[in-house]
Amino acid sequence: MTIVNKITKTLGFGALLAGLFVGFAGSASACDSYAPASCPVAYAGPQYHDVWVVTYETRQVPYTAYVTVYDDCGHPVQVERTFWRTVSVPVRRLTTVAF
Repeated sequence: MTIVNKITKTLGFGALLAGLFVGFAGSASACDSYAPASCPVAYAGPQYHDVWVVTYETRQVPYTAYVTVYDDCGHPVQVERTFWRTVSVPVRRLTTVAF
């Protein structure tokens, strides 16, 4: 007999003995009767809930300002000008979230 055959037979016999010991010792599972809270009965899949989420959008809003300009003769004149600025606006959205 070669060394490989001896090792194979020895490991095979060891696995047989280990199987017998496990069979006689009883089987234990992760969900025994003493731990019902940690083992749910069945997995029903993800649960979906509607949640209000606040997101921010950027918008262009006009604003007026009084600026000083000079006429043809060099005299200062105040005029009303409209400018635009970018602001961030909060927006509430209803989204579906999986728990």
